[in-house]
Amino acid sequence: MMARAVVWLQILFVLSCVAYSTYSLFGGHFDQALLPYPALILYYLIFCRRKKEGADSSEGQDGPLEP
Repeated sequence: MMARAVVWLQILFVLSCVAYSTYSLFGGHFDQALLPYPALILYYLIFCRRKKEGADSSEGQDGPLEP
């Protein structure tokens, strides 16, 4: 139940950043439109890279397959 809430918070955070950036861009505030992108890059580095590292370490546990 708690994991589902965390996933929804992450989805809402990313969508709100993209929506704010789009709204600012069409409003002509180009400097404001670029503000959310460092937060999205940090989000990617923290959450997405952690999942990839966990998947890579679990693949190497079985060892190579021999014929």
